[in-house]
Amino acid sequence: MPLGSAKVGLFGAAGASAGGGDRGLKFWGLLSNHPSYTMYNVIEYITISSTGNGTDFGDASAAGRQPAGASNGVTDRGLICGGQLSTWSKTNTIEYVTISSASNSSDFGDYLAAAHAQDSTQAGGSNGSNDRAIFSLSNSSDKTQIGYNTVSSAGNTQDFGDRTITQLSGNVGAFCSNGTNERGVFLGGMAEAHTADPSDQVHLYSHAQMKTMDYITINSAGNATDFGDLSIMNCLNSSCSNDTNERGISWGGYYYTAPSGGAQTFPNVIEYITINSASNATDFGDQLDNPDGDTNNYLLAQCVSNGVNERGCHYGGDGWDQNNETNMIQYITINSTGNATDFGDALLQYGHCGSTDNGFT
Repeated sequence: MPLGSAKVGLFGAAGASAGGGDRGLKFWGLLSNHPSYTMYNVIEYITISSTGNGTDFGDASAAGRQPAGASNGVTDRGLICGGQLSTWSKTNTIEYVTISSASNSSDFGDYLAAAHAQDSTQAGGSNGSNDRAIFSLSNSSDKTQIGYNTVSSAGNTQDFGDRTITQLSGNVGAFCSNGTNERGVFLGGMAEAHTADPSDQVHLYSHAQMKTMDYITINSAGNATDFGDLSIMNCLNSSCSNDTNERGISWGGYYYTAPSGGAQTFPNVIEYITINSASNATDFGDQLDNPDGDTNNYLLAQCVSNGVNERGCHYGGDGWDQNNETNMIQYITINSTGNATDFGDALLQYGHCGSTDNGFT
């Protein structure tokens, strides 16, 4: 199968899982071969409980970057939602795949509004086999929006409610859940400061709210409620969980310190929360250094997990400073603490991707 706009060899990963909650997917992506850019329509997979390189899964209908992903877990359907196409136009399309069966994606329906990489198009997740997908794809007209879909039933997104913060376009946080226990948590995200000077975009960043975590009850539409704080200001981070075992992970990310001219920070921290207990995040360990760029320099990576089987994988990432995206995959054991370990390599060197898995019970 073609790998987007680039044809590369397939690397030797472990054989395909027949389902059962052990497959992680990564889709779309961007390579900042500055001053040009390449976007891909590639979908690839890993077998989470083993180590090895990514394997070709199929193609999305178009090339693009920064969509959100969700699934109904072992029920085996994965969704790809929103993002920015290779034409630099934003899209509201949702596509689906059967996670345990390699193939191209198919049309599912439409999100509430088109949102692209300069909007907030990062956070997605689900309550696993209870079949509801959650997306936080705020756009220029609605920066608090949460939407939902029934994963097993093709159709358009419905309004769920609002986050507690108004997100600054382009800088959303992550999302994780405890699966069928019905709690989802939004982790971080850069918020607007409505009293800021509109002539200086850096001053639009509300750094205090970048630590914010909100939660929702996934099977009951409504507005989010405050959960606690991350230990650091963060956005463009990634997340996974061990499902009903109640631990959620926030991994990597980015923040920019105001005022204008402040430093960019790429935290190497991995943090965890207990999903069913509102509180602040706790240190877990450190991610691996980026071998393709600056030390600890990741954002816009994605995470997958095999749920109660306790492995979480962090897939690729963007170095932001141009030309140093990484194809590295790393992993942790979710119910312990410690630093990440090398897993293997993605097929391509790209960031700005989406991901999902069938790791829910």
